[in-house]
Order: sequence, then structure tokens, then C-alpha cells
Amino acid sequence: MTAIQIDHLNILVEDWDKTVEFYSNLFGFVEGKHVPGARKNYLYTADHAHALIHLSTLESKARTLANPDSPFQVQATPGSQNTNTGALDHIALLISAADFDALRQKLDAFKIEYRILEAKPKQMWFFDPNGVKLEITDRQ
Repeated sequence: MTAIQIDHLNILVEDWDKTVEFYSNLFGFVEGKHVPGARKNYLYTADHAHALIHLSTLESKARTLANPDSPFQVQATPGSQNTNTGALDHIALLISAADFDALRQKLDAFKIEYRILEAKPKQMWFFDPNGVKLEITDRQ
């Protein structure tokens, strides 16, 4: 079988700046371009090694969906007739034990509500500004 890895996640954002701030403050992501000359619409990991999150706006998706020749016509977009987003429930990220505890402190400082499971492995869940559910697991 061919090795598979996640290239990136695409998040449909309502408030661009709030989303960038959220992921930067909690995970150290850095906003950048994935394609030369393009808009800064990717969030890179703190080490700049990987463009993990691609940000899209409702307006940009609406322009794509308005084009009848677009291969993305079946894509679900809030406000469109097709509002089914499929079976995606959450995004899970794996981090070290030290980073897990530091993230919990950041969530407390930013007054972001979360649920935590202290069993092994430790896990916590919370939502980003766009309603995307995040699961964080302690790598131990």
C-alpha cells in the first residue's frame, strides 16, 4: 500500500484575522503563501516546514461555486443549497506532553472553553472561531 499523509486541511473562515490569531496564539502557526504571488492563505507550522491549514473565505468559495464549469460544484458551502459537509467531525492534532500542558494554560488564559480527558492518552477538545472542533492528544 502507498504511504498516505495529510497534506493540509481547508477551513472556511468567517473572520480571517480572528482565525489567524487563534491558530498563531495557540499553536505558533505562521501565515504565509503556498504559491508564489498568491494571497497569504496558508498557516504554516511554527518551524515553517509544512503548510498545514489552508484558509478560504465564504466569498471565494461562492465565486468558485458560481462557475458552472468548476469541478467543485458539489462542494458544500454554508449558505448554499448543498449544506451537507460530509462526515468530518473534527481535526485531531498530536502534541508532546509539555506542549499539551502549555496549550491548556493558553486556553485558560484566552478563556476558551474545552473538555479534557485525563486518562492515557490525555485528550482535550475545543472549537476554533469558525466552529471547527479540534481534538488534541498528548503524544506521551
